[in-house]
Order: sequence, then C-alpha cells, then structure tokens
Amino acid sequence: MIEKLIKIADAELDYLEKESNKDLDSKIKNAGDKNYTKYARDLIEWIGAPFMQAQPWCVMLWMWCYIKAFGIEEAKKLLHIWTMSCGSLRDAFKQYGGQWVTKDPKVGDLVIFEWYKTENGKKKLCRHIGL
Repeated sequence: MIEKLIKIADAELDYLEKESNKDLDSKIKNAGDKNYTKYARDLIEWIGAPFMQAQPWCVMLWMWCYIKAFGIEEAKKLLHIWTMSCGSLRDAFKQYGGQWVTKDPKVGDLVIFEWYKTENGKKKLCRHIGL
C-alpha cells in the first residue's frame, strides 16, 4: 500500500501553488504565492473543511495523497486528525498512539521537520512535512 501512496505523491511533484482559485489542476498555470491549491479544493469537498483554501498547504498535500491512496476512512485512521498544522498532526500521532520515531525514518514515513529562525530578534518555530 505504501507503493500506491508514493506513486500518487510522485505524480504531484512540481505542482505550484496558485495566485488565485484559477487553474488549480494545472501544475504550472497561475503560479503564485497565495496558497491556492487543488488539494484544498478537494479536501473541502471530501471532508467539509471550507477554511483550507489560501492556507499553508504542506499537510493538506499529504492528507490528499492519503485519501487518494487509502480512501477517506482509512486515511483518517492512519493520520488520526484532519488538520492544516504540522504541530497538530504531530500531537495527534503522539496522543492517539501513532508510531512516532525521532530518527531513522523508513520509506513511506511522514517526516515533520522543526527548526527555529530568527525574525526581528525573536526566535520563531518553523515546521514542514514530507514523505
């Protein structure tokens, strides 16, 4: 089943977020930095989360891939939560008994990266997710 997830994810390589809610299915048309994506559009339809469009979308990509690979019910069991937040997803894995490792990820593992950057003299926690 991991192979199916990886195949779906690979097909999404080079997808660019959009400037507006236009050309969401194109990988490159209407490219911009406003966080509009086909992932948010589809998740809004599939799971009823109208607030997702125009938001940071790294977690949405993986929710979308999981739903495409495993279906809505199984994806929810595997991810434990519908969220747009790397931190919330991390917390759900810890809270609901998902396997959580801090080193040596395996093929197919979701990896949450955390680091600090300094802005205006203040440390800011940053997170991102990948497969």
